[in-house]
Amino acid sequence: MKKQFLKASVALALLAATQIASAGSVTLDPSGVWAGSFSWFDGVGQIDAIGGDASLTGWDITVPTGSVLSLAAAQDLFVAGDQFALTLDGVQQSWSSTGTFGGYFQGILVNLFLSAGTHILSFDVTALAPGYQSGDAFALFGPAAPAAVPLPAAALLFGSALFGAGALSRKRKDESQALAA
Repeated sequence: MKKQFLKASVALALLAATQIASAGSVTLDPSGVWAGSFSWFDGVGQIDAIGGDASLTGWDITVPTGSVLSLAAAQDLFVAGDQFALTLDGVQQSWSSTGTFGGYFQGILVNLFLSAGTHILSFDVTALAPGYQSGDAFALFGPAAPAAVPLPAAALLFGSALFGAGALSRKRKDESQALAA
């Protein structure tokens, strides 16, 4: 009896691990735009499917350098009352703006910074339409572009170049005076 229980436990653990490992993501092209639907089946929490595919629960994007994702948006289009949060690598992000249009939630995030590497984006359902535990919504991701050098760093580089040019000029002037004497 214990042996059968142990076999069943191992089989269930392997099945659970397979289910967790099978959860995948849609790969975003950093230079492109992606638009499509996502779904949830069991109330609030992470979404359960992308484009009707229950094996997909997020989007991954790989950027070679620090980059800015121009746009991430979610809009409920089917039953008024659902709301969403965007997560980046499991950390909830703040929307740049939110609103309800005809009772339908819309969240927009512009200029999301991504460090070099691969990142996972997903949505969490944070509120449900009255009387519903499941639903569908629309997602939109804009292109990512390399991040501009921040102004303080650019000013530091420019200042260093000016300082170096001044020091070089002063050194040449001192050398010219030494040769003339």
